[in-house]
Amino acid sequence: MDGVQPGDPHSGARAVITAMSQNPPPRRLVLGNSGYDAVVETLEKDLGEIRRNEDLSRSADLPA
Repeated sequence: MDGVQPGDPHSGARAVITAMSQNPPPRRLVLGNSGYDAVVETLEKDLGEIRRNEDLSRSADLPA
């Protein structure tokens, strides 16, 4: 796929350099459209599951 893949190594390197110049730099950086979409979709599903179980999660503490 050399030359026809969606990701561009030079653009990716520039994105990493730009991210590292931020103060503070990001703890995570997802590169590329498909990578970004996949990560966001997964995190939204995980967050939904966590939120659906909020009461159960919070019930594990001792009473205040």
